Amino acid sequence: MNANLIDQGLNLLVYGMGTVFVFLTVLVGATTLMSRLANLNGTSQNELPEESPTGARAETNSSPKPEIVLAIKDAIALHRKANKK
Repeated sequence: MNANLIDQGLNLLVYGMGTVFVFLTVLVGATTLMSRLANLNGTSQNELPEESPTGARAETNSSPKPEIVLAIKDAIALHRKANKK
């Protein structure tokens, strides 16, 4: 084999993997920084809704809109009708 071709392959490997490593390191740093900034400017723990005994967060308006309920009922009826065939 040609030694020059192997050298080019190794160079490509080192530069490619190095580029990916640097990019991912910068990405992790930027994500960590944005998370810290969001925690500083975001809501505090006291402003979050209370947790219910089941562990789910209680919502202020837990019932869906009537048109959404109707759409869901229609979709279920169509699904059942299509599966009967």
